[in-house]
Amino acid sequence: MLKRKNEAEAQRSLIAQIVEQSPVSIQTTDLNGIITYVNKEFVKSSGFQATEVIGQKTNILKSGFHQSPLYENLWATITSGKHWVGEFYHQRKNGDNFWEKANVYPLKDAKNRITSYVGIEEDITQVKQDEKQLRLASTVFKTAT
Repeated sequence: MLKRKNEAEAQRSLIAQIVEQSPVSIQTTDLNGIITYVNKEFVKSSGFQATEVIGQKTNILKSGFHQSPLYENLWATITSGKHWVGEFYHQRKNGDNFWEKANVYPLKDAKNRITSYVGIEEDITQVKQDEKQLRLASTVFKTAT
C-alpha cells in the first residue's frame, strides 16, 4: 500500500514538473474564465506575474484585434465539451503584441461534468513575421518579372 502511495506521489510530482517546465504557455480557468493557474512560460511570454493574473479574467491579454465572434465561438465550443483550436493576437503586460496558437479544452470529472478549462498556447509571432516576409518577397518577385 505504501509503495503504491509513493508511486502515485512520484507520478503527481512528475506531471507537475512537466507542466511547470513546459516550453509552451499553460493556463487553467474556472467555469467563468477566471484564471486559476499559469505556468512559468505563461509568465515569460506575457510579462505578467502569476499573482497578477490569477483571479483575473482571461481577457487580461486581449489586444483588441479580434472581434466578438472569435470569443463566442471559443466559449460555445468549450462549454459544449469540445476542443477549440485557433490563434490569438495577444498583448503583453508591456503593451507589445504577440501571436499565439491556442488549444483550449474542458477538463471533466469522473461523471463527465466540466470542472475547468485548460489553455495551451505557443508563441508563433516569429512564424507570422516570417510568413509576412515571404509574402512580401513573393510580391516583389512577381512584380519584378
